[in-house]
Amino acid sequence: MFIVFEGLEGAGKEAISKWCKSYLKKKGKTVVLVAYPDREGFCSKIIDKILTSKVKVPLKSKFLTFLADIAKDQDQIEEWINGGKTVIADRYYFSTIAYQQMDVEDSIKILSGLKLIKPNIVFYLNITPDISIERTKNERKHFSRYASDKERLLHAKLKYDLMLEKNVLSKWINVDATKPLDATTEEVKRHLDKLL
Repeated sequence: MFIVFEGLEGAGKEAISKWCKSYLKKKGKTVVLVAYPDREGFCSKIIDKILTSKVKVPLKSKFLTFLADIAKDQDQIEEWINGGKTVIADRYYFSTIAYQQMDVEDSIKILSGLKLIKPNIVFYLNITPDISIERTKNERKHFSRYASDKERLLHAKLKYDLMLEKNVLSKWINVDATKPLDATTEEVKRHLDKLL
């Protein structure tokens, strides 16, 4: 099984991904957790420069750089899944669609052509841009120009909402992440239990 957690900064993706890994291990599953962007991968230096606005990159190049970060792990993810492991991703290519300024339909065409592994389920941890900014203003491990840019966050949210509505490249589950973390986790748990 391949499970992805998506949403704006501050939605709780990192915490809930780690909780999900622990929860599924208690259920007897062998679980691997990955996170994107990969801060240790070969694309990490250029991605950090893009996220902190230290370099200007043309739109298509930026989109493909973030996809390259994900594509580099495809063989390993396939091996894990085929070996009976559950893979959990804190962000996946849906974040690239949401945050980069390419049209959703054009992005999907590129992704379809690349034939990247599709997750079984996407949990969309749904919050507003205002909540995102409030939750992340003092907690940034890696400052991103997206974290405090309300217009960009709104643009990303609209794309996420569209992907949710159309179940783009997977089955999507909408989770109200405006609630406290324990309540959000409980909602994810209810959905997970139905899947197991």
